[in-house]
Amino acid sequence: MTRPDLPIGSVTGVGSFPGTDVWETVAVIAGEMPDLPILPELPARGPGADMIGRTMSLLTDISSDLAVTTTPTGWRFSGGARSSATATAEMRRAGSWLGEDLDALESRFADYPGRVKVSMTGPWTLAAAVELTSGERVLRDAGAVAELQGALAAAATAYVAAVSRRLPHARVLLQFDEPGLPAVLAGDIRTQSGFAAYSAVEAPIAVRALQAAGAEARSNADIGFHCCATQPPLWLLRAAGADFLSVDLLAKASSRQAQDRADEQFGELFDSDGLLIAGVIDVGGGPTVVGNVNIGTDVGATSRTVTDLLGRLGIPMGELHSQLAVSSTCGLLGSGSLPRARGVLSHLNLVGRALRDERVGSSS
Repeated sequence: MTRPDLPIGSVTGVGSFPGTDVWETVAVIAGEMPDLPILPELPARGPGADMIGRTMSLLTDISSDLAVTTTPTGWRFSGGARSSATATAEMRRAGSWLGEDLDALESRFADYPGRVKVSMTGPWTLAAAVELTSGERVLRDAGAVAELQGALAAAATAYVAAVSRRLPHARVLLQFDEPGLPAVLAGDIRTQSGFAAYSAVEAPIAVRALQAAGAEARSNADIGFHCCATQPPLWLLRAAGADFLSVDLLAKASSRQAQDRADEQFGELFDSDGLLIAGVIDVGGGPTVVGNVNIGTDVGATSRTVTDLLGRLGIPMGELHSQLAVSSTCGLLGSGSLPRARGVLSHLNLVGRALRDERVGSSS
């Protein structure tokens, strides 16, 4: 399937939204993200609606041995009949929520001919988050890591197929969320005791796992990565074959050299016809703070985050085609309420319009 056109500055999301009503959330998405809608996550529902729980429910469909249950520290593989029964119930609940989410998306986009983005937790963030029955992270056990990552690849293929059956005219974008990847690469994931850290994962090993995660699904989807870290490993994500990248453009590089290296990766992404989802609004400050942007009025300040990047790259806006979308830097859960999230998206639509006007100006 060919990739549908995507207007410059199309608005999209990272994943999470505030609230618990997916039907209301998808209605907002339909109104504010008409060109690149997403399947939302609603973590406020409870365990299983978060990105780890949702992804593990998909893996449980591949192997019931991968069922997890909640603990005070997150998610842990079940052990024993009682724990297994609890885990099965929690995974069933997570799967039920995901089914409802897909129902809501299908109700609005069944005949949609454009691109639609869904997400899963990436292999390294998943290995750093899920616990073995011992309480240590999967990251500690190479065999467990391999089993988890193999199931993730199979689940990704099945997930894309399920979405495609519901939205047969759409082009699916599968986003692997990797917020924990930099810590995994740096050896900064703490052990259960807190007194030590797991060994750093070498870059070639990390790349192979990222490639494998979407390899089987790639024939029916574009594969990309989201990393909201201050300095995401762009070169590594590009080496993993990313068709698109979703990153925080507001983050300041630690040095001029680091900025130059990041810009080089952005340039190569554009040269390879890849898509950049530019995070240009930070909602991490909570419901009363949205970065330093005066929402609704300071469109120029937000759009300059993008135009400054293109200026450094020497790429006129008019040369980009279906290669630039805008979003918040991370999920919209931190906006605090669905009306507030809608306000952020409305501002992003004004930013997108400004970028399209810039494109027209640079083409003339």
